[in-house]
Amino acid sequence: ITGIVASINLRRAAVAQGDYEVALLGNPTWREEILGLTYEIGASSFFQTQTRGAEALIEEVLAVGAFEPRDRVLDLYCGLGAFSLPIARKVAATMGVEVLDAAVEEARRNAKANGIKNAEFRAGAVEAREPQSWEAPCGDAAARTGRPPSKNTSRWDVVVVDPPRSGLHPRALERLRGMQPPRIVYVSCNPSTLARDAGQLVSDGGYHAMRLRVFDLFPQTPHLESVLLLTRQ
Repeated sequence: ITGIVASINLRRAAVAQGDYEVALLGNPTWREEILGLTYEIGASSFFQTQTRGAEALIEEVLAVGAFEPRDRVLDLYCGLGAFSLPIARKVAATMGVEVLDAAVEEARRNAKANGIKNAEFRAGAVEAREPQSWEAPCGDAAARTGRPPSKNTSRWDVVVVDPPRSGLHPRALERLRGMQPPRIVYVSCNPSTLARDAGQLVSDGGYHAMRLRVFDLFPQTPHLESVLLLTRQ
């Protein structure tokens, strides 16, 4: 135990995120080392509760993503960069999108601490109503690869999504279909919402489910983590 933090919730709702934090004892962050990367994690930041399980998930994402040196990768619901940073070591450019400002700042600090310069992080809601700059087929991430996409191709070669248990919001799902990335790596903690979202991507988006691997990160409970690869011809 590195410290004790009180997370204060001002609303009458059973939510995991508080409105503010008070450090009661010790350090309000801790460090995890996974696949040669060091992550500094705040008390309210999302991270897998089991270190070895997190390592297995990241290794699976790296394996099914089939990342190449010139790839452009978008990481939605990126948190503090658990997937973005190891992916960045294999590709030309990554961009992580996360709704929590504090997690975005942590991701940027973690990238800097690990000497990763080709990972960009932006704060924003994936399901926002307004068009988002990262979904358009242009921009700095594409330019850095030396291979700007044509009007008939997606800006992104791979999109990684790791949504909450509720899965992808309908607007987020529509946005993902509209971007038409060749590969989607869907990380899920809820098999039912994964099946729902993947079913729509297959039936309406032209994707094919290629590989599914399930991880029992929470032994003796019904909860499972899954990694699904979807490809689009």
